[in-house]
Amino acid sequence: MPLSDISQVYEDFLLDSPFDMSPPVPELPRRLGRGTISHKCKGYRREEVTFTPDAFENTVVVFREPSLNEKCVLCGTLITIEESLLASPRILAGSGLPVKVKVKVHFHEDIFIIHVSRVIEYDELVKKVGRKIRLSGLRRGDGPIHVKYRDEGGDMIPLGTTEDVQMAFEQCQPGRHLTLFVT
Repeated sequence: MPLSDISQVYEDFLLDSPFDMSPPVPELPRRLGRGTISHKCKGYRREEVTFTPDAFENTVVVFREPSLNEKCVLCGTLITIEESLLASPRILAGSGLPVKVKVKVHFHEDIFIIHVSRVIEYDELVKKVGRKIRLSGLRRGDGPIHVKYRDEGGDMIPLGTTEDVQMAFEQCQPGRHLTLFVT
């Protein structure tokens, strides 16, 4: 439908509506938006109107918590992936995904197994991997280690942030382990 036709539908709708609002214009249907973020500020509410070419088919979507990369208007917090994942183990519980993940760590010719939280931060993961390797006696010192994983396409992807770690875990199917390669 061309934009001019859509404009005409809305123009007709507005012209047919009395400006004194009596009788009141029918309220648009409302539905709740999907919430996956655990950030809860009491009283948070955001409404988004979804427009369609037919003015009578519009709806309002109501959100009770901010979306990812949105700044909460009540407390001023920017909602990041780290906050949303680390603050909400309940999301994982409802997702059917295990909270702990088996991680197979390849270091030279050796393989180690560790179990970590699915919402682990990058720095904590590197510490756990480094500690496991040092305890084996194969590595000395606290120098930096470099961690990579193999993606679905077979490419070696370096981990450098918590977001990278979460992307690696997203590829880890339930009941399977995540394989990391350390240098």
